[in-house]
Amino acid sequence: MLKVAKMLKSLFPKGLVFRFFNNSTFRLFIEALAEEPSRIKIYSEGVRNGGIPGLLPDDVLSDWETFLALPYDSSLTAEERQSRIVGKYTAMGGQSVQYLQEVMQMAGFPVYGFENVPIHINPTTITGHLITGPPGWYSYKTYLAALGGFQLGEYQLAEYSGTIVREIDAEIPEIFPQYIFIWFLCGPAGIGDFVDIPESREIDFKRLIESVKPAHTWILAQVNFVTES
Repeated sequence: MLKVAKMLKSLFPKGLVFRFFNNSTFRLFIEALAEEPSRIKIYSEGVRNGGIPGLLPDDVLSDWETFLALPYDSSLTAEERQSRIVGKYTAMGGQSVQYLQEVMQMAGFPVYGFENVPIHINPTTITGHLITGPPGWYSYKTYLAALGGFQLGEYQLAEYSGTIVREIDAEIPEIFPQYIFIWFLCGPAGIGDFVDIPESREIDFKRLIESVKPAHTWILAQVNFVTES
C-alpha cells in the first residue's frame, strides 16, 4: 500500500495544499485509494479461484457440489469437500488402475488399486464390498387368480395383474478367464489390507468408483465404513 500511496502522491503538484498532513482529508483520500488495488486483487483472485477445483473459496463449494451431483454432507470439512470435488471433476481420461487410484485418492479415499493380472486370484475367496457394472433387470408378469378355469369371486382365470421389474443380483462368476475383469481396492499392503472410510462417505465412495471404472469391470473394495466419533 505504501508504494501505491507514494505513486499517487507523485501525481499531484508539490504545493503546500497537497502535502500529507496527518489525518488530513487529502491524506485519508490517498490512503483509501492506495488500498483499492489490493481489494481488486483479492476479489479477482476469488473470482478466478471460483473456477479452479482445488482452489475453490468456501462460499462456492455448494455450487460445485450441485454442478457435479455430489450429495451434500454436513459432516465433511471444507477441505474434504474440496478434495472430493477435485476427484469428481478430474474423473476423465485413461482407465488404467493407476489413474483410477489417483482419482480416488484425490477425492480423499486412501485406497490403492491392484489388478487381478497375472496372478488370477479367485475373487470368490476374497472378502470386500462388490461394486459391479451397470445394473441388470428382469421382469415377470403376475396374475390375480387362476383356479382350474373357474370364476373366483370377481376374478377370472389368469387375469393379468401387472409386470414386476426387479434388479438382477450380481454374483461373481465362477469362470476362471473372467477373473481378470475383477480388480481390488485396498490399503498399500495389498489384498487383505482393509482401509477405514467414514460411514458418511459410503455413497460418495461407491458413486465415484462407478463413474470412473470401465463399465465391464467389477471392483472388490476392501474397506470398512466406520462411524465417526
